Amino acid sequence: ESFGRTCMENGQYSPAIACEPRLCGTAPLFPMTTGAHEGIFFFGQSVEYHCAAGYSTDAAIPSASDFTVECLADGWDTAVVGCVPVTCEVVHDDTHTPVAPYTIDFGSINIVTCADGYTSDGTGGGATHLFSECSPSGVAQLASCRPVTCPAATLMTGLHSAVQEHRDYTIEIGRAHV
Repeated sequence: ESFGRTCMENGQYSPAIACEPRLCGTAPLFPMTTGAHEGIFFFGQSVEYHCAAGYSTDAAIPSASDFTVECLADGWDTAVVGCVPVTCEVVHDDTHTPVAPYTIDFGSINIVTCADGYTSDGTGGGATHLFSECSPSGVAQLASCRPVTCPAATLMTGLHSAVQEHRDYTIEIGRAHV
């Protein structure tokens, strides 16, 4: 913008218009952030933000949690995205149904199926589904399933058998099979 001044009949210039910094107003709000954003801001000032746990400015880099928004000559910098959920890569181990690695976002869960012969607790009636979650630090949380075992046989106390594991028993002399 510009303004002009005119030399008046009294030999003085017309009044000058004061130049003041452009007003951006209050700081923009970004979900999942913290920081001091109160007050009114003018051209040349900036506001610092910090992403909440589990969020960052780059989903693949959990530590990228700080960003700044500047008050520009034409208002707030609108190119800033803010905070997005961190992503985690989930890789199944041999105790889960085989699938290709995949990613999930912080705050979401995914149902994972145990491989045949495995349950969440190793019992025949145990759950066959677990949940994978994405931690705030970008590490997937997924427990392994446990192999199903039969309880200790009354003939051979203390011995557990895995599914499909065969055990042979010998009858002592003088005893009969019942």
